[in-house]
Amino acid sequence: MEMKENEILEEKIDQYLKGSMTDQEREAFDSQIENDAELRREVELQRSIIWAVRKEQLGKIIQNEEANIRKKTNIRKLVIYFGSIAVAASLSGVFYLGYLNNCESISNRYYQSYTYTPIPSRGDEVSALTQSDSIFFEALHHLENGQKKLAITQLESLNNSSAEMLAATNDAVKWYLSLAYLKNGQKKRAKTLLHEIVNRANSEYKTKSEDLLKEL
Repeated sequence: MEMKENEILEEKIDQYLKGSMTDQEREAFDSQIENDAELRREVELQRSIIWAVRKEQLGKIIQNEEANIRKKTNIRKLVIYFGSIAVAASLSGVFYLGYLNNCESISNRYYQSYTYTPIPSRGDEVSALTQSDSIFFEALHHLENGQKKLAITQLESLNNSSAEMLAATNDAVKWYLSLAYLKNGQKKRAKTLLHEIVNRANSEYKTKSEDLLKEL
């Protein structure tokens, strides 16, 4: 019975890493990974094995093509050369997709919907949200629905902006923008923002940013 369960788990991990799960299945598995350290280690182990195998395959392909190029005529060399480039480019695309999936998986584990509790300004009146607040929440909506580039554009317009915001702080903008960058595979930009947050002593996202930086 335990062996059957292990086989099912291995199949799920394989589907997860190949990106063949539905959005609902992926979200459920992401949640399972977040709450199960052993499962998280197994997923990372399988991911590293896949990368190692693909890297070895790419190396053998390139070596074989180089050997063939040396044996053929000049015309034949060109044909094989461009063919090897196409193969390498294809495999590079696979590697990049794996990289994106890894970045997105990490981002999803740290992402939590932003909670805003309005504070009455006087009496029972609640101050109306500003236009910048509306852009902020709209950007998060786009991010949650997979529209990463649109979310990034909107959050970038708010980052370090002097526009008034009642619902979110500048650090909140930086935090969600860093997650958007990471989700889009822009790890370097994400790390830059996370360092900015960490360097702010009283930031509410300081601890989360430190933890995320350790993973990157």
